[in-house]
Amino acid sequence: MICRFLLAALLLTGSAFAQTPPPVAATAPAAPPSVEAFASLPFVERAELSPDGNHIAGIFGGGGEQKVAIMPLVIGASKMIVVGVSEGTQAFRVQWVNNDNIIVSLMGLRPVETERWYISRLLAVSRLSGKVTKLLWDMDGQNASDVLWVPNDGSNEILVAAQATIYSNFSEFWPTVYRVDVTNGKRRKVVLGRTGVLDWGADHLGQVRIGLGFSDGGLTSRLFYRRSGEGAFRQIDKASHKRDEVLTVPFLYLPGGDNALVMRDNDAGRTSIFEVNLATQQTVKTIFEPEQGEVDGALTSDDGKLLGATTTDNTTPIFWFDQDLANLQANFNKSVPNSRVQIESMSADRSKMLVRVASAETPGVLYF
Repeated sequence: MICRFLLAALLLTGSAFAQTPPPVAATAPAAPPSVEAFASLPFVERAELSPDGNHIAGIFGGGGEQKVAIMPLVIGASKMIVVGVSEGTQAFRVQWVNNDNIIVSLMGLRPVETERWYISRLLAVSRLSGKVTKLLWDMDGQNASDVLWVPNDGSNEILVAAQATIYSNFSEFWPTVYRVDVTNGKRRKVVLGRTGVLDWGADHLGQVRIGLGFSDGGLTSRLFYRRSGEGAFRQIDKASHKRDEVLTVPFLYLPGGDNALVMRDNDAGRTSIFEVNLATQQTVKTIFEPEQGEVDGALTSDDGKLLGATTTDNTTPIFWFDQDLANLQANFNKSVPNSRVQIESMSADRSKMLVRVASAETPGVLYF
């Protein structure tokens, strides 16, 4: 689907966020988009607000090329930073670390023996100077861009899991977790790689809590867990893909114990959200079962709270648990009927937002 965000009004006015987007005037049905429109790069995608809500970062397309840009929402408040993306490389994520730095996840093809493999890497970009810092680029593994955590206190260090080789008979094949300073690329090891574990997960405090392991040629998956950011990991769950079993993987850890929130099927076979005790694997309570469709994602805050859930129900694509956001969403829906209104990004205090309005006639307009 074409997703073209029209930022002209946003960039020219730099206006503060209003309670509702301006009403969309009724117009005659537009002609179907051309084939060329479907083939062109979006004007901007992965748009994200800075924590203070004063800048926007995203992946911009123009002239058949991708560029990563950071720009102020008030014209003249600061300079615009633009970073080109190398040919054969694609940016697929932009994320703010703090108000002054972003990280960019890249994917590209690299010759490996007689084949070409996709590899992933990370860049950091300073909003103040435009300096680009390569993070963990001396690693020779396929994946060196698995961002587990970014801080919410304005500091510069993130958690990244990275492989050091592509060869599975070496111990460095299994990802190690590093704490990396995005301003200079310096790093230190936090969790050493563990045989069989390809993925790690951290809580909102930056503590590595889980590891996902595989054995039997990938036919069996295992979940390793620890209560805090220290101590040994132990296996708490196992799933056989031959028997169509799946692991119960947490996406949000609750404070003060072993409880966490997970997404898994309910008795009707529809994905829902449950609170589970990870140590015992017992269900504590049901958090959310959509009336229609099923849950396909969760929206959480930097301080570890569940804000909302995305669902496959077209009538309620986002269900907000936060009452202020639920009320705001209801106002949005009333202000532009027959359109889908979605909050794309929020400042840390949720006082500023990027809101996308889309309909059959308007593939996507972005409001601030």
